[in-house]
Amino acid sequence: TMGALLFERLSSWGVGRHGGAAWKRAGLTMRDLQRARFRCLEELASVRYSLQDLHYADHHLGWLTGSGRRVVGQLTDVIDRVERNSKRMARDIDRSPFGPALRKHLKELQRARHAYGPMRVTPVTS
Repeated sequence: TMGALLFERLSSWGVGRHGGAAWKRAGLTMRDLQRARFRCLEELASVRYSLQDLHYADHHLGWLTGSGRRVVGQLTDVIDRVERNSKRMARDIDRSPFGPALRKHLKELQRARHAYGPMRVTPVTS
């Protein structure tokens, strides 16, 4: 989550009328901006994957306490906000040199969900 927030902040810092100038003053390039956007989207996908696991652990296995549910809810709210703010960059990254890497990451998460997803989890008995 911290990674998604960091990369979202970096990405938004490079946007707008004065964004490019701010990036140049900091010694960053447009490729650095694209990479920050890519990393933001990559982190979002990974956190969403983990949130699905936490949802399953709570609703199907009963493993989360009330405070755990609240933390997961807060995390979900933060990730939802970052996702809303990063919608515009998804199209740009898909067409950028980072597009294939992002698609590969998303496919890997899908394969992992299929191989190790909640449908494979069995209760542990003593």
